[in-house]
Amino acid sequence: MLAKRIAVALLAAVAAFAADAPLADLVPPEARYLAGVDVDRIRTTPLGQSVLDRLRAEEKDFQRFLTETGFDPRRDLHEILIASGSANGNHGLVLARGSFDRDRIAQAGAAHAVSLIDYRGVKVLAGKTGNAGWVAFLNGTIAAAGDKENVRAALDRHLAGNRLEPGLASRIAEAGGRYDVWLMILGSPAELAARAPDRTVGAAMHGELMQAVRQATAGLRFGPTVELSGVALTRSEKDATALVDVIRFLAGMVQSNRGAQSPATSLLDSLDLRAEAAAVRFSLTIPQAELDKLLQPRPSRKPVRQVSLPH
Repeated sequence: MLAKRIAVALLAAVAAFAADAPLADLVPPEARYLAGVDVDRIRTTPLGQSVLDRLRAEEKDFQRFLTETGFDPRRDLHEILIASGSANGNHGLVLARGSFDRDRIAQAGAAHAVSLIDYRGVKVLAGKTGNAGWVAFLNGTIAAAGDKENVRAALDRHLAGNRLEPGLASRIAEAGGRYDVWLMILGSPAELAARAPDRTVGAAMHGELMQAVRQATAGLRFGPTVELSGVALTRSEKDATALVDVIRFLAGMVQSNRGAQSPATSLLDSLDLRAEAAAVRFSLTIPQAELDKLLQPRPSRKPVRQVSLPH
């Protein structure tokens, strides 16, 4: 389905969010989980070039997508903002700024049995099943993808000229200006415990200290050295101090268990962690060479062929 392929391309492409009022105003007012990735800034970094090189090596599906839609995320995508009101991420919006040939994309959609509908003057690609998503093009530069209800609500807000609540708009703008890629949780990370891939991690996230966190933002800035930093706002100064102590204890355990030559150990050596009133701030640096190693695809193991020995 073309609508799904476009949404996946918007999510998977290396892109970024530079806080821009029209995009931010499409965010659901009840959003609790937000993320952004800044295409134009990342595109000029070594990491961005590495990812683009991998996209150039993609096989037929990617090339077919380019041919049919005329949309090349390596060139035409500029910024993305992702927003959801639920921890499971099943309902939400992917908002993108780029260059979209709406007529060509509509033709490609028709070829893939995707309906082209008009919603209050806005072109929308809609799947034909009941729970299919929508991809809407507000104009040639802004697209919104997601489930039908959220996309329709975003279009209604846009057409009504609604603006996002100033406090949230300001936090989004701050994150977009500080980071190349960022994540914001307007609540406790404990809400994400059920989605943790490891039970031990999930249990730790659901612990009392994590429930003391009221809001958290973290992000990456790319360059010769990649910086990961963030801040968590807790209920009180006491909670912030206790959270710092626990993180330091866990970091010490990782360092002692993994050994001096472990990549995790070298990363934790650069950890700057501190409590400031009710806030916990952290930062650490990742050398580009180490990040390249982590992102290198692992070679697949070839099956060992059994050889029968003569009797």
